[in-house]
Amino acid sequence: MLHAGNRQAANQFLKAHQNEFISDTEKDFLEELSRVFSVQDIELRPLVNAFRTRKYKVDLSESAHICLRQYLTRYGHIILLQIINTHITIIRKAGSPKMDGETHEEKSQRFETNINGHMEQPSGTGVDREMRELQEAIRLIRNNSHQALRIFTVKNAVENASCGLIAPKMDKLAIGFSTAEIRLWGIGETVLVKRKNKQTHVPFVCDVSPFYKFNEHESTIRSEAGAIILRGHTDVVHDLRFIPEADILLSVSSDKDMRAWRLNDYSCAAVYR
Repeated sequence: MLHAGNRQAANQFLKAHQNEFISDTEKDFLEELSRVFSVQDIELRPLVNAFRTRKYKVDLSESAHICLRQYLTRYGHIILLQIINTHITIIRKAGSPKMDGETHEEKSQRFETNINGHMEQPSGTGVDREMRELQEAIRLIRNNSHQALRIFTVKNAVENASCGLIAPKMDKLAIGFSTAEIRLWGIGETVLVKRKNKQTHVPFVCDVSPFYKFNEHESTIRSEAGAIILRGHTDVVHDLRFIPEADILLSVSSDKDMRAWRLNDYSCAAVYR
């Protein structure tokens, strides 16, 4: 909720549900959580950041596991599935009573099923559990039918990347950030430059070199790390789409605007509200 800019809704959600978790062990953490008002507060508080980034084990009986699968099959949203796969490890308890009308073969098949490709491992703590999670991640990568052609890493980025997209020609990489910025990089031999408006140069005595001559190349600028930065949104950028026929990049944000950016001069062509 804080990433989406809904500070008031996040505060109301905490007040509505915190009574369910109040205990001697969780009291201090809930107090710490109540003082989080922005995304920056999460990163500055190690306890809250660890709570947000770690996975949590949930024990489910076979019946509860089946109900969860049926619910996700019918109502599962991509965000809900992503939260479960990213932050929750579901441990199915063996030996729970089978459901009415279920045969032994059906029960065996159910026990071997998984949620969205995730095979659960036995519970554990410390190094052993981390090793099992690492082995599970490696297994999922190896067994994935969709193999990655390339992997791009955005380095030295303090803010969180919220979405990314590669142009159909594989010559540009666009990434949206939680800071409401969009950054464009050239892929391979593609170099992106942003041109300033042409201006007439009038030489002054204070020029560094008396032989200085205005060159059109001097009218190009690039951001740090060679990226073109597109600014205009006022909240988190959630999705991007390249329109190759018109040489346009579309972006949508939590500020409820969709913007069309020209890729020839990187200016904003239109804003749709």
